[in-house]
Amino acid sequence: MIWGFWQATDLLQGYHLPEALAFRISFFRDLSLGMLIVAVLLLRPQGLLPEERRVSAWVDRRVRQRSSLAVDPVQPGGGGSADGG
Repeated sequence: MIWGFWQATDLLQGYHLPEALAFRISFFRDLSLGMLIVAVLLLRPQGLLPEERRVSAWVDRRVRQRSSLAVDPVQPGGGGSADGG
């Protein structure tokens, strides 16, 4: 996103602009890029593409194991235990 913004504003230097503006276009680009970064940090503190919150892969596996063990192994309707009982 930053690279795209940088390239889009870099194209402005190719146009025939008044001398006062052509001299300052790089300063405006730096200022607007800084303001864009600050706006993203304020409006989206989790980032543009937020990550899934998790403690660790080990904890996730343990939670899944416990939740699968918490389910009743003998289900009603003929889904009984592995020993045929």
